Amino acid sequence: MSNVSSQLRRGFAWSLIEKLSLQGVRFLIGVVMARLLDPSDYGMVGMLTVFIVISDLLINSGIGSALNQMQVREERDYSTAFLFNLTIGLILYVVLYFLSGAIATFYEIVELKPIMKLLALTLILKSLCVVPSTILQIELRFRAISAIAVLNALFVGLCGIYMAYRGYGVYALVYSSILGSAGNVVLHYIIVRWWPRTGFSWVSFKHMFFYGSKLMVSLLIGTLYSNMFPLFIGKVYSAATLGFYSRARGYADLPSNTFAMVICRACFPVFCKENSDKEAMMRTYGVMMRYVAFFEVFMMVLLLSLSEPLILVLITDKWQPCVNLLKVLCFASLWLPIQEVTLSAVKALGNSSVVMVAQICASALSILILIVTLQFDILVMCIGAAVASVISLIILFSISKKTLGFTLFSQLKFLAVPIVGGVAMYASVWLIMSLTGNYYIQIFVGGLAGAVAYLAVTSLLGFPVREVFAKITNKN
Repeated sequence: MSNVSSQLRRGFAWSLIEKLSLQGVRFLIGVVMARLLDPSDYGMVGMLTVFIVISDLLINSGIGSALNQMQVREERDYSTAFLFNLTIGLILYVVLYFLSGAIATFYEIVELKPIMKLLALTLILKSLCVVPSTILQIELRFRAISAIAVLNALFVGLCGIYMAYRGYGVYALVYSSILGSAGNVVLHYIIVRWWPRTGFSWVSFKHMFFYGSKLMVSLLIGTLYSNMFPLFIGKVYSAATLGFYSRARGYADLPSNTFAMVICRACFPVFCKENSDKEAMMRTYGVMMRYVAFFEVFMMVLLLSLSEPLILVLITDKWQPCVNLLKVLCFASLWLPIQEVTLSAVKALGNSSVVMVAQICASALSILILIVTLQFDILVMCIGAAVASVISLIILFSISKKTLGFTLFSQLKFLAVPIVGGVAMYASVWLIMSLTGNYYIQIFVGGLAGAVAYLAVTSLLGFPVREVFAKITNKN
């Protein structure tokens, strides 16, 4: 148990370092590029996001998670996964290449045709990284994972800034994405030094696909729902309007999605190693839920509270429509890493059916909310998404009760103290902002006051704030 806890602390610490580094790099680069590019540039890329993201899921098909969950792996398993991923990547590239004209016609923007053809190249490159990335997770090489992510983000950002400065417009986003995917391949193969040594095995494939396909279905449903917004906004409204939404979505997802990836990388492989002792695994799960809720509420409520001065100072008032969207989307994204902890535990226990059922139920209700809010404007649609995210969390907690042994009430108790601290933080920031109209004072003084209020309230309510930071920074 102590060895597993040490692995989890090291994994979380390195993943946290990665997260903070990525946040810093991507945030600063995003600020510079938002100043150089127009909202319509982001909007055109956002229109194609749904096709790329769904293709990414089909490439993996849950095979990476299946490899991770297996207790014994042979070379044929890795080679089979690699060949399958590469084949799907090539097929999807050809499909999107020939569909690019129809996609451009659907949006009535002819420029989307060459953009789609170029962006589809990233699918082939990403398919090459599934197995090496999974190997790093299996071997718990969190330091290497962090180094790859940070170096690649820096490379992508610098390429994007240079091209945006040189007047490439929307192609600055396109070319930097392609270069980033290529750089990711190079870094993974330099560090992992793996390549397929055997052929394709149907026996191995059937075993992995039986487990992974259920995860793929659940992820596919969730991805389809979350990407319906760019699809509808891009069709009904202008590219600039979608650009405002995409930028707000990007800032809201920056901390939350990155933190969710940290949780997945740190928790899932460790849970898999510990799944033979469910009682010990559930103790680890409980600790992780408390820690994740603590950090996630802190980050997202602080960003929500300071959204207006941050947007106006960093990317100027031409992005003013992002402010209210960002506030709502921060609340919607807040629950993602918390869900990821639960999903990682359920997947580690081999019950991928629970993941699929939870996603189907949550997405069905979420789509219903989306249909109802479509008749209003984008802000109302985002509010509906925030409501749907809370409902999805409750559904997941309820359905996973039998697998994990935690009731809905006991799961929600993990969130109680951070939520109260988040309310105190928001109130403190709001008070500072009401006293001054200076954006810089609002950001620095308001941010400091909010952080102090959060730490003080959570500590008074019994959360071991000092112990949390001590464990994360403990190298032993």
